[in-house]
Amino acid sequence: MPGKVLAPLLGRPMIARHLERLARATRLDRMVVVTSTDPGDDALAALCAELGVECFRGSLDDVLDRFHAALAGLGADHCVRLTADCPLADPALIDALVEFHLAGNYEYSSNCERRTYPDGLDAEIVRVDVLDRAWREARERSDREHVTTYVRRQPAVFRIGGMEKRRRSRGPALDGRRSRRPRVRPPRLRRPLPGEPGVRLARRPRTRAQPARDRRDQRRSAPVVADPVPAGRAAPCLNATRAPKRCSPARSKPFRSAPRRSRRAGRSTLTACLRTTSHAAAARTCGTPTGTSTSTTSCRCAP
Repeated sequence: MPGKVLAPLLGRPMIARHLERLARATRLDRMVVVTSTDPGDDALAALCAELGVECFRGSLDDVLDRFHAALAGLGADHCVRLTADCPLADPALIDALVEFHLAGNYEYSSNCERRTYPDGLDAEIVRVDVLDRAWREARERSDREHVTTYVRRQPAVFRIGGMEKRRRSRGPALDGRRSRRPRVRPPRLRRPLPGEPGVRLARRPRTRAQPARDRRDQRRSAPVVADPVPAGRAAPCLNATRAPKRCSPARSKPFRSAPRRSRRAGRSTLTACLRTTSHAAAARTCGTPTGTSTSTTSCRCAP
């Protein structure tokens, strides 16, 4: 897109808005607009003269040679490279990158080695002597066009630092390390070693809505509480079963709960039979018809 840096942005050229933001950076000593000698950039050079900003013009295709020539007469030690088609540069981020570069004594630093900042906030800092070495040794066309690729491709030769954004923080990471949020893992439960005091974990309290299985187990394990026997009546037989059958010591099962009344018609009234010497009482309790001729020992619960 030719002429994009001169496109209007809020009533002014985009390069003018860009220079306004860069002027707020406190760690930059001098700003120079480096462009080409192509006639298409004459309007840009005229705008820089109008704004009072220094402008240098060099080769169109060999951008590395253009930077080398622009820095030759400035006497600078470090060069901060910013692209003119990114008008949303952050002055505070540029100052932080300069401090990061100087504190780590790096030869090349950037915030785009590992992409942690949004696209459009890219900034690079390179030492002038390193840039001169790249100008002498770089032979690839891509290295001559993109200025710093020769340095970035050789981390074993040059001291390269990458500034990354800290997670959940407002400022950049100035220590140069990968700043990630620590991952908290729950402790693993294990059995105590021999001689090591064990830790007893408390059980989770029971809720009101217990499963039916737990309620059934509680009912089965409940103790049998017998009601007091009134005077003149016999004690209940402990070998009686819940089913309305004749009591038999061999086939009976022990009680798991208190005797209950049966609601089924035509069956005996009580599930427990009473020890009695009366044939009518034995017939009522054990289900034997009253009219049959049965002795008092017809109830097999009798001794």
